[in-house]
Amino acid sequence: MNKYAGKVRIVVLTLLCASCGGSSGGVPPTPAPNATVQVPGLMKVGRWAPAVALKSGDMLEVGGLGSLTNELLASAEIYHPKTDSFTPVANQLPIAAQYLCLAALNGGTALEVGGRDSSGNALLQAETYDPASNSFAPTAGPMNDPRFGCTATTLQDGTVLIAGGMDNISGHTTDTAEIYDPASGAFSYTKGDMIAPHSFHAAVLLADGKVLVAGGLNGTTALTTAELYDPVSETFSATAVPLNSARYDFAAIVLADGRALVAGGAGSSALDSAELYDPSSSTFSFTANQMSTGRWAPSAAPLADGNAIVGAGSVSFPAEVPEAGFDLFDASTNTFSPTGALHIARWGSAAVVLPDGAPLILGGIDDQGTNNGNYEPSGEIYSPTAGTFTVTGGLNALRIAYASALLPDGRVLIAGGADQTSELETAEVFDPKTGYFLPTANNLDVPRSSLNAVTLRDGRVLIANGSTGVTAELFDPKTMSFSPTPGPMIAPRFVATATVLGDGTVLIAGGLDTSGNARDTAELYNPGTGTFTATGTMTSRRAIHTATLLANGEVLLAGGSTSDSYSGALDTAEIYDPTTATFTAVPNTMTSARVSATANRLRDGQVLIAGGVIADTSSVATAELFDPKTGNFTPTAGVMSNARAFQSSVSLPDGRVVIAGGSVIIVVKGVPSIKTTATVDFYDPSTGQFHAGAPMLSPRDFFTATLLHSGKVLIAAGRTISVTGIGIAALETAEIYTP
Repeated sequence: MNKYAGKVRIVVLTLLCASCGGSSGGVPPTPAPNATVQVPGLMKVGRWAPAVALKSGDMLEVGGLGSLTNELLASAEIYHPKTDSFTPVANQLPIAAQYLCLAALNGGTALEVGGRDSSGNALLQAETYDPASNSFAPTAGPMNDPRFGCTATTLQDGTVLIAGGMDNISGHTTDTAEIYDPASGAFSYTKGDMIAPHSFHAAVLLADGKVLVAGGLNGTTALTTAELYDPVSETFSATAVPLNSARYDFAAIVLADGRALVAGGAGSSALDSAELYDPSSSTFSFTANQMSTGRWAPSAAPLADGNAIVGAGSVSFPAEVPEAGFDLFDASTNTFSPTGALHIARWGSAAVVLPDGAPLILGGIDDQGTNNGNYEPSGEIYSPTAGTFTVTGGLNALRIAYASALLPDGRVLIAGGADQTSELETAEVFDPKTGYFLPTANNLDVPRSSLNAVTLRDGRVLIANGSTGVTAELFDPKTMSFSPTPGPMIAPRFVATATVLGDGTVLIAGGLDTSGNARDTAELYNPGTGTFTATGTMTSRRAIHTATLLANGEVLLAGGSTSDSYSGALDTAEIYDPTTATFTAVPNTMTSARVSATANRLRDGQVLIAGGVIADTSSVATAELFDPKTGNFTPTAGVMSNARAFQSSVSLPDGRVVIAGGSVIIVVKGVPSIKTTATVDFYDPSTGQFHAGAPMLSPRDFFTATLLHSGKVLIAAGRTISVTGIGIAALETAEIYTP
């Protein structure tokens, strides 16, 4: 089942693959009513693009590839370290481009040149960015040669060397170079061409004012060629010896001692080797050891203590397998050793150094999109003292099929889940006062997905289900830590329900066993003893159903499936009576079978059950009401704006219900296709009608929506599916929705 293969229990069931058509900081901004805003610390658009540090201390990232639709970008964004926020540049580049070249100018502005357009053409465009107006303006004249995959290096006199690149669709690599003069805004050729053509190479400014240009491609051939540009003579000359290994798409930085570190890249494979260039001898030598893994398109940054970090990138070539790990390079011993890893694996990310000396790893491509990756809107900041990374914003992991629980103090626990490669044992807590997610003090005892989390009367959170074992655990908000319950569960379960009863005990009912069959058993958790005991047998095996606490203390269990496929979709329901510990079938069936619907108790005691998947695997826009007084199910007067399943819903303080996102599953000639939706519907009990609200910023399913104490709704992570673009991807983005 694609990247979900194995036993990752996110339970889009067997339909998932077959149906795929393709911290500190500011307070989160307040959206207008019926609107949504992104949590702070995230770019407006995830992107794979170059970035530079401006004289102001802000960071500029321009163009590239990005968004959920995998498109070339003409936009740019500014990262402000002081406020941990991103601001879009007021205007865009004339032509959307990737592989453009970017350099910070000494006056505080920046230069952007070249790039490749959507047709594969090399571009002549050149723009300067002015922080005062937060806008781009064309230079006095264009470059002399169109180029992409070039380098732009600011020289000591403030001019910029533009070197190499590819100049046409056929992959021809140029040996020309030109100088941009900020005073005149004009470009002129250097007096001499490079010794060899270079594209996707590296160029770094050395302490003596010369520029080391090394490696890259000549057409499709990786190079060992290295040369020096002398700004006095405006000519290139070969280094005393070439690189020891041919490489391109590698990282190159200048160390405090004046040497240049060249690391990773691609040749015939993703390279784990690194070399040091010594300007005094004009020679390259291998480092004393290799990096911990091969890294194609890695990120690297110097540290204030003279050392450096190199990491991320793809551990494979030509297949893209993003890596989270980083290595610390010790300049005194010329050795690498592992240091802290990114929270989110990424390759092709930009690396810039913040004013306080901390490296920022920004954007890049993660390992989630089934069509070559998802573009990351977040960055991660490395602490040299702690040896760890902190995300700029959003969640600390890409999560689907996780569990969330509102804590007594208004924070929200988000635990477990899965990404596209594995189940997760990590957890984090969202603080609405700051808009940030902080990792918990420790992890879950085992990875869990399709799990349950419920807040107990004493403020702790019970974490149960979602693994092949029978362990359960408690989260203590005061210590931000997990500990095992004194007693184990009776049986392992996935996609079961957990409901806090009137006496504080927790009913855990149904769910799938480890073979994918639905259970008809249930158990009770007693917070006083920390133990689980069996309770009555359900009237039907069911999983992926709803469970709703009724006003009289009983629990309605409705719909679901008898197995891990939609063919077992149920239109039956039953009632659990805590006083007798028994389940009783509701005599009347639902108006529709529903798997993965949502259920919300209304003020009048009725239960709204909406959406879901029916037996033919299509999702529905219908909804129905269960009346506990009569035991009848009746259709609502209106239907939702579109069909949805695996959505999330919240009962609002004013009595309305908001239903957001989900999967839109359409079956044509027996073949289902899925896409996710960003649409939002509001149900009004006074009219029985639905009306559309402002959409979410991102289409998503397998997420949770949590009502905050402010009355706003936290929408976090989940999965997005698009027929075009990135395909399927787990998300780390979050937004605050104001109903």
